Amino acid sequence: MGKTRRPLAELHVHLNGTIEAARVVALASAAGREVPNGIITEGKFAWSDFPGFIDTMTFVSSFLRTPEDYRAQARSYLEQVAADGGIYVELSVAPTPALRNVGLDIPELFQAVAAGIEDARRATGIEGRIIALPLRHDGPEDAERIAKAIARLGHPLCTGFGLAGNELAYTVEDFTRAFEIAHEAGIGCTIHAGEACGAESVAAALRLPVTRIGHGVRSLEDDNVIAELVDRRIVLEVCPSSNLLLGFYPGAQSHPLPELRRRGILCTINSDDPTVFESTLAQEYDLVRSAMGMAEDDLREMTRIAIDAAFVDEGTRSRLIQKAGLAAG
Repeated sequence: MGKTRRPLAELHVHLNGTIEAARVVALASAAGREVPNGIITEGKFAWSDFPGFIDTMTFVSSFLRTPEDYRAQARSYLEQVAADGGIYVELSVAPTPALRNVGLDIPELFQAVAAGIEDARRATGIEGRIIALPLRHDGPEDAERIAKAIARLGHPLCTGFGLAGNELAYTVEDFTRAFEIAHEAGIGCTIHAGEACGAESVAAALRLPVTRIGHGVRSLEDDNVIAELVDRRIVLEVCPSSNLLLGFYPGAQSHPLPELRRRGILCTINSDDPTVFESTLAQEYDLVRSAMGMAEDDLREMTRIAIDAAFVDEGTRSRLIQKAGLAAG
């Protein structure tokens, strides 16, 4: 049995960001591939800036090649989170790299990830869901294709639709139809914004049918954006180590999470790409507690916010709240 800790819930983690550097090296060797300079050094991911981070993630993604790879990676990550006290995780999965790299189709891909979630549930009791994640730089037509595919699939564990990638590629309005397709199919919607770009990117994202924003930390730059987030009870998927290590803030004491909460914005704690940032979800909670002055009650409240915002049915939500021992919201 894993050690018992505070209850953890995660809404924002990229499946390809959970692969360990040592595994990438082993897989590259087995495939007769060289690891490019600047990707891995002395057994660790070695990117030094945001473009280097993107290059690293692109390279790492190429090693998930079969349905069994996706299944095993999903199970491995959820079991690790469960060992630290995790009760719920939403895995973000970008279909286009899988299609481009190895020709996996969308149903095959998501069924494999779902099988890994079910494996982990049987082994540990942790619950999981999948967010289909088009990449902005692949364009709106690709996003619409993915939205239509998951709507047709109707898999009970594929309950979310999002958008990540280069925030400067295309406009948010270009993706309106993709989000409408997902929303009309009853799929929960989230979008990356307010990370590399400012509060204006959050304002644009709020014109879509979303209930959550991935990152969103730069919302503090605009009082009108703050007011809309509070009024609509939009939840931010905050990823502290990611924001710090990508250089958006110089240190934990300057991270905006405490101020976002003081302003009444609903926030959650997430790991984003844990192996790339050499962190875990439990360590993200510890960082918020030790370096940002949060109390244990604050952490439990953010876990409750995550469960309330999770893309799950109400029966599952109630079970998660009970399992976590959290008060009614």
